[in-house]
Amino acid sequence: MIQVAKQVAKIAWENRKLHFFFLVGLFAYLIWNYQTFISVNWEHRGFLNEFDGTRCAISVGFFLISMVPFFRNGVPPMSYFITFLVQFFIVIPTLVLHMYMPTDVMIPIFGIQFVAMSMLLNVNFGFLDRLPRVPDKIGGTVLTLIGVALFAPFFGEFPLQFSKAMLFFSDSEGFYELRKITSQYGNTYTSYMRYGLQYFIFPAIMGMGVVQKRWWMVGTGIACMFLLYTMDPNKTLFFSVILIFFLAALGKTINRKIGWLIIGIIGVLLLGRILTATSNEIMLESIFVRRLLFLPAQITGSYFNYFANEPLHLSYSILGRWYKYSYELAPAKLMGEVIYGDPKVSANTGIIADGFMNFGYFGAFAFVTAAALIVKFVEYLRLHLIYLGLIFLIVWLFVNTGLLTAGLTHGLWAFGLIGLFFLRNSRAEHDVTTTVCHVSTVHRMFDDRIFYKQCVSLAKEGYDVHLVINHDKDEVVGGVAVHALGQASNRFSRMIIKPWRALRKVRKTKAEIVHFHDPELIPLGIWLRITGKNVIYDAHEHVPHQITSKDYIGPKAVRWVVAGAVRFLEWISGHLFNKVISVIPEIVERFPKPKQVLIRNVPILKFTEVDPKPKPEVPMLIYVGGISRIRGIKETIQSLEKIDIPLEFRLIGAWEGDEYEAECRALPGWSKVDYLGFMTLEEVFSHLQAADIGICLLAPESNYMKSLPVKAFEYMACQLPLIMSNFDFWKQHYTGCALFTDPMDVNAIANSIKELLSDPVKAKAMGQKGKHLAWENYSWEEESKVLTEVYREILKSE
Repeated sequence: MIQVAKQVAKIAWENRKLHFFFLVGLFAYLIWNYQTFISVNWEHRGFLNEFDGTRCAISVGFFLISMVPFFRNGVPPMSYFITFLVQFFIVIPTLVLHMYMPTDVMIPIFGIQFVAMSMLLNVNFGFLDRLPRVPDKIGGTVLTLIGVALFAPFFGEFPLQFSKAMLFFSDSEGFYELRKITSQYGNTYTSYMRYGLQYFIFPAIMGMGVVQKRWWMVGTGIACMFLLYTMDPNKTLFFSVILIFFLAALGKTINRKIGWLIIGIIGVLLLGRILTATSNEIMLESIFVRRLLFLPAQITGSYFNYFANEPLHLSYSILGRWYKYSYELAPAKLMGEVIYGDPKVSANTGIIADGFMNFGYFGAFAFVTAAALIVKFVEYLRLHLIYLGLIFLIVWLFVNTGLLTAGLTHGLWAFGLIGLFFLRNSRAEHDVTTTVCHVSTVHRMFDDRIFYKQCVSLAKEGYDVHLVINHDKDEVVGGVAVHALGQASNRFSRMIIKPWRALRKVRKTKAEIVHFHDPELIPLGIWLRITGKNVIYDAHEHVPHQITSKDYIGPKAVRWVVAGAVRFLEWISGHLFNKVISVIPEIVERFPKPKQVLIRNVPILKFTEVDPKPKPEVPMLIYVGGISRIRGIKETIQSLEKIDIPLEFRLIGAWEGDEYEAECRALPGWSKVDYLGFMTLEEVFSHLQAADIGICLLAPESNYMKSLPVKAFEYMACQLPLIMSNFDFWKQHYTGCALFTDPMDVNAIANSIKELLSDPVKAKAMGQKGKHLAWENYSWEEESKVLTEVYREILKSE
């Protein structure tokens, strides 16, 4: 039970709704903390306590508005991560500050703009795909050589210095004295390159080293970071290194990383509060709450107040030729004097205040829009999660640095180039590190839908695909790792014992998505979902209807009770699982609309290109699929007795039981049957190419009367005319391609066979229409795109 509780807690932290509740709790905590801690200790530094009810109502209203995008489905994980950080660093602190100080209400609105545009903006950077990308095989080495080459000029400008003050931050006087000394060194090149190396180039080298398992690259990156620190000690270097490794190590998905980040934030907040309350040691709470959250918000408010009437128009920078700069001090030093009375203090600010300072409200809007476009660029790159710390540092720059400063002197240019030419698509959303597992305790290894259509298609898309299924040995086939369950000796073993054996094998794969295909595996799917897996239920049939037709379950009343129990389980699964897939709308519409996915069971048309088997000298009928009483096989064999001309009925598939097989073999019409047993899909199509008529005569059971049997589409793809059951639903879909007859009437079946054999022109026309229909509308090559999109959507929601 303890383990289950841990797993439930784990999945809870991955849930985005829990992220919402964390942000709500943080908003409430910061309101209380500002009143009891920030304003009490730092009122002399400008943190006023002038609470206003109207401003409070406005802040609460804007906070609720800012949380709306977090309930939008389909937000790419990288954009979600960035907007979570923006909410944490910008929106919430500015809204809380607005309650207690008369700051400009537009400041949090621009933060909300950032959140909304980062989540909702749709920008296509596909044109950049035309740019070359350095292959992974040499990319790590090339980037390392570039990084070392860019770092080499630092050795001619800075001496290497080692002192205790560099390692022990408690000696603040010694540390800042060392900073004064090192500030005398360097040149224009080193000032522009330093942060690019620290924030992006060296961390990227270390990240590539981990991804490619080239540990010499990791060591080189760490060594260069340490040497850079000895030349120009800056505490943010330690912060960035710890942050990068922290986010890289914890959790396999962005949601899990956010969950761990939340746990870390709560831990620091609690520890800081405990230290303040018990020993009056306020440093931790001051650094985390005041320095990280409220100080940037306070500085932003001061910029809005000071430059409200006279924007600078970048007169201190690239537009200095056209606009005169009116102050002696640079903007950051000027605001240090305004806010703190000390021009030696650099009151740097983020993109919102930077935009307002230069171009007013329009500038703030434009700079935030530019930042949102950078977010979309990051999303386009589809970076490996090992680089998530780099993305955190980008947001940190947006909070504490102007847009041009972040781009030119703080290294965003380096991130853009590295991302575009080295890291882009290094791990697509569905690469081989995304492990998926398909499970069935009922179907055979080479089941058309499970193995050939779904597993092989996903493997070709780059997923690491595992298949737990009835098979006699573990092997890898078509890029799919098969985990054999063996064959069940009886129904009890198949329905009770095998699912738990399958569960053990599924857990060993460590799959991120589990896709199961049998209703008896619903309890297994529920357990996997509770314990943190993404789960897809593939409902091949209308199972409750199917159960009512299975005599072996018991009397009709028992069957209805079992069918009701299955309905209840499917209802639970529909609300709990990530997605529910089925083959026809009538089945999938039984489940909640957000979970519905229609993936039709249509043929893989490339198999029609296989070489056909030699055509027999007599007309050939063919049936492919499971051979059971409700498939019309016995009736078809009996109908052959009514036909005087020579013909062959080629039968491909597995019998449901020895008794039914014996009944069919004892019939006089069996002399015209060529039974070939179970075959792979390639072999099936080679026989279809040699046939003349396809047989699809399912009994009028409720489960089949609104189905779309794949065998019919396979016959059509091979230009075969069909003889089918006279269901109204089938007549709507196969008219012109088939003759419809009573599947239980032997004479009617015989007459349909005679009609097609006696009129080859009509049979050919039906076959041509069926082939055209299949190739135009029923191609797995097109349908597989729906499957891969479902997987991408699930992974995006992580």
